[in-house]
Amino acid sequence: MMPTVLTMPGKVTFLPREAGRGFCAGRRVPEALGPMPEATLACFIDLGLTDAEIAHYFGLPREYVTALTQMIRARIESDPCR
Repeated sequence: MMPTVLTMPGKVTFLPREAGRGFCAGRRVPEALGPMPEATLACFIDLGLTDAEIAHYFGLPREYVTALTQMIRARIESDPCR
């Protein structure tokens, strides 16, 4: 059963906060990021895109993307293998 989506002003559609665990739990994750939003964002970050570029690609406000990428960018920066 697919979760019901919420439409917010600006025509950004979000999955409900309950729809997911881990990265998605308690977050308003735009449906545009697909079924694996953390992996999607990590891929674009790894390619070197800025939050503004990612936001433009997905048609999302930059503030939403920045809020979602903060944790991913911190983890990437603290990785000793990089």
